[in-house]
Amino acid sequence: MDSNTLKGILLTMAGAICWGFSGTCGEYLFSQKNLDSSWLTVVRMIVAGILLILFGFNRYAYQFIGILKDKKDIYEYIEDATNLVRPINYPVGTPGKGSQLFDFNGFKIF
Repeated sequence: MDSNTLKGILLTMAGAICWGFSGTCGEYLFSQKNLDSSWLTVVRMIVAGILLILFGFNRYAYQFIGILKDKKDIYEYIEDATNLVRPINYPVGTPGKGSQLFDFNGFKIF
């Protein structure tokens, strides 16, 4: 078995363990602490976003630092990105596209 296959198996197992632990914790919070599911969803999204940024920084630190040093690079990226959409209610002149029509396997997505 090569290292990529082993890595994939271990990451899949870690994801399954985290998924199960998350469900158990969620059930506890809902039944014992009377928390709302929307609160848990917000917390999970924030934690996932932070982890994604940290993992991305770990792998692409040079590019992250380059963007932070020269802010005009991010504006060029936003303008040139074909699959990046900003909220439509941003003011005129804000970089990016407020709306876009995507073609996905024959389906039109707005």
